[in-house]
Amino acid sequence: MIATKTQNSKALMWTILLIAFIQMAHLAIMPGIDRIATEVFPERSLQEVQTAMSLPNIAALITGVAAAMFVRYGLMSKRAMVLAGLVLVSLTGLSAMALNTRFWHLYLMNACLGAGMGIYLPNIQSIMFDNFDENADFCPACSSRLTTAGALS
Repeated sequence: MIATKTQNSKALMWTILLIAFIQMAHLAIMPGIDRIATEVFPERSLQEVQTAMSLPNIAALITGVAAAMFVRYGLMSKRAMVLAGLVLVSLTGLSAMALNTRFWHLYLMNACLGAGMGIYLPNIQSIMFDNFDENADFCPACSSRLTTAGALS
């Protein structure tokens, strides 16, 4: 029984660390905003492209609060919310390969990406702290450091 719990905690730790890399993916495109504005959508202003690219942060804030309410009132479990968020992020990535020719596609894909991140990020952090005690702070510390490093790079 103890070995199983240890194995589950280790698997959860690696899963959470890998998910920390997913949340950094939207930061990789930020240096290309000017190129998107000048080459991909030249009819749009730089401000419009910047607004579209910052939409995931706004959507994540709104859906993060909504996800917390769903969990608080027992409408969905934390794990179900994490799964739903990851599925939404994955489907958004797959859809972006087909829907990428119009400017409203950029808005839609960024809103969906932000919604997915807002659903799974708060819940994965909560699951992480629920499953690790005070002495085993390695996973939360690594997740936080990876997120910060991704934002700084």
